[in-house]
Amino acid sequence: METGHKGALLVLTVVFAAMLTAFNFVTARMIASGKAGRLIHRDTIVHGDGARLYAYLRSVWFDGDVNTANELEHYFNYPGSREPVPITTTSTGYAWNHTPVGCSLLWSPFFFLGHATAVGMHDAGRTVAVDGYSHPYVIAIAIGTHVYCFLGVILLFIICSRYFSPFASLLAALTTWLASFLPAYLFLYPSMSHAQSFFSVSLFIWLWLKVRERGSILYWCLLGAAGGLMALVRTQNIIFLCVPILGTLGGAPQIPLGRRLSGVLLMGVCALIVFSPQMYVWKLTYGSFLTIPQGAGFLRWGRPAAWDVLFSSRHGLLSWTPALILAFMGLPAFLKKERLLGLSLLMVLVLQLYLNSIVDDWWAGTGFGARRFDNCLPILALGIAATYDWMRTRGIGWLAVVLTAGFIAWNGLFLCQYALNWVSHSDPIDMAKMARDQLRMAFSIIKRLG
Repeated sequence: METGHKGALLVLTVVFAAMLTAFNFVTARMIASGKAGRLIHRDTIVHGDGARLYAYLRSVWFDGDVNTANELEHYFNYPGSREPVPITTTSTGYAWNHTPVGCSLLWSPFFFLGHATAVGMHDAGRTVAVDGYSHPYVIAIAIGTHVYCFLGVILLFIICSRYFSPFASLLAALTTWLASFLPAYLFLYPSMSHAQSFFSVSLFIWLWLKVRERGSILYWCLLGAAGGLMALVRTQNIIFLCVPILGTLGGAPQIPLGRRLSGVLLMGVCALIVFSPQMYVWKLTYGSFLTIPQGAGFLRWGRPAAWDVLFSSRHGLLSWTPALILAFMGLPAFLKKERLLGLSLLMVLVLQLYLNSIVDDWWAGTGFGARRFDNCLPILALGIAATYDWMRTRGIGWLAVVLTAGFIAWNGLFLCQYALNWVSHSDPIDMAKMARDQLRMAFSIIKRLG
């Protein structure tokens, strides 16, 4: 490994250690002390869709089933909750839970550590409940979310560095990680699926590049397993299977078509096997192996709101995350380097944009930024890396560093405004006022630190 690559990986590791330290000394302590309610609705980071995602894991471990009715009752109808949330029952008698099971599977190792910690603290006389709800469980899965996000960032750097310099790839990885909506889903909402989705898609793309190099049966199987995993985490990630399908049909003419098609078939079989737990849960819950849990009205096929999804002050992708403008500037340069891969990724990006724009709540409800584009961050990172590499080759690499630092600072201040309820979590916001308040927030932080 070249020195530049080693240095970049060291920087990413140091940043990860700093973020994990910040989480444990700030967010985790606020939760444990009962002072986090004004930031994240309750003194727990498991709520909203995050509660639905986590409910499967808790239910399997403590109840031995995937009927999450009691978990949802605990998280949504707790004493002092603002308004009751009815726990809807499906035709099979199971609680309606539209979220997929992938995050629960990924969190499992961390959940077991949290359970062991809770048992140890309880046996030592501490007032910690061994029930799947107490702080050791919550903090353990949150740390798991940080770990998966970091692994995704490492894979992202490796992917970008195949085409661009370590310098540009490092800055692109940092920008994607810290100047996007990801930090919100590491610190405020780590029980959501977005960091894991980013990781799973990064893993899939990295494995596809390996398959293109080696094409062995093992790598086709691993690629299929990764494809099933990313669909388990967020079902719409299944669209990324188009990338190897198009790449196989359109590339490597020196390899017989039959051999290429057999690889795609093997990938599909492995993806289906890994995805089968979700189909099993759907069958139990809805009576069908394939379904749209939210219902047919969830998608408005003929009424896309693409412009709003990109530019609205209501969680628009580019209005809330301006760093991603660099991605769209650089994607044409990546297309020149990798035409077939670039076109297939661009097609997936357009399909994801369309899909996110036809969802009934295209602004993605309550949250920070255009969170449903978590799976597109690896694609956009390639565009960011191309833009930074262009700057480097023209002797203005310093500008890339300034832009990275500036976008990270901007995003951090914006997230602080969001956490302190200076801006709405669900409605359109006054972008001009938010921009003015960035300076106010910066002075507030400096004053507190001083």
